[in-house]
Amino acid sequence: MERDLRSRLIAEGDEVLADMGAYIVDVEVEHSRSRTLLRFFVDLEDGGISVADCSRAARLIMRHLEDTNAFGGDYAMEASSPGIERRVARPRDFRRFVGREAKLKTRTKVGDKRNFSGVIEAADDTGVTLVSGEEKFHFPYDVVARAKLTYDFS
Repeated sequence: MERDLRSRLIAEGDEVLADMGAYIVDVEVEHSRSRTLLRFFVDLEDGGISVADCSRAARLIMRHLEDTNAFGGDYAMEASSPGIERRVARPRDFRRFVGREAKLKTRTKVGDKRNFSGVIEAADDTGVTLVSGEEKFHFPYDVVARAKLTYDFS
């Protein structure tokens, strides 16, 4: 159910943001007793989203949610850039960042672990291949719980 909601919000967000050349990288849905928080991670098609772009995206998404009552009930919404150590959640982004270092967590254990790090070697519409030293792992997207790029701050 949660994955269906995320998928729907991503698809609707992509449609709403298309005219500004932006898309939804990912959506977090956090439930609490008082209300739900919808956190949209947004980027421009060519990268480099600004604070002003995020603000505009937030207004467009909020207007859509209100106009369509797409998310009933009491909720809060925010839009954010993906950040330096950005999350990678969609096939388009895995393909975009082939050759970059990433950390990946799986939904269930693969072998004896759930946390992996390495270089994104390849990505297509079905999954991503991560290389760590001499090891190579292929993960179908439905196995990936969360992935993010790593940045060397040194």
